[in-house]
Amino acid sequence: MLLHKAVSWEKRYNQRYYFRAFRQDGRLVKQYFGRGAQAIAAAEEDAARRAERAAVRQAEQERRQAALAVADQVAALGAEVDSLLEAALLTAGYWRPQRKAWRKKRVKAKA
Repeated sequence: MLLHKAVSWEKRYNQRYYFRAFRQDGRLVKQYFGRGAQAIAAAEEDAARRAERAAVRQAEQERRQAALAVADQVAALGAEVDSLLEAALLTAGYWRPQRKAWRKKRVKAKA
C-alpha cells in the first residue's frame, strides 16, 4: 500500500531536487524526480492534490458548522417548547413533584 507522506524540494550540493516520500510496507521510500520539467510537473501535481484535499476539508468543516448551527437552533426551539408546555400544564392544574412525571392536582370534593 502506498501512502503519500511528504513531498519536498531538497537542497543538495547547492542544487534543488524534488522528492516524493511515502511509506511502503512500513518503510520510508523516496521517489526521485530530479530538478527538471518532470520535477516541476510532479511538484505542481502534488500541490494540486494538496489544494484539493484542503478544499474537501474546508467544505466538510463548513458542512459540520452548518449542522451545528441547525442543532443549536433546534435545541433552542426545544427549550422554548418545553417552557410553553410547562406553562400550559401548570395552567391546566398539573404539577410535577421533584421533576418526575406530571400529575393532575387532586381537588377535594366540597361537602
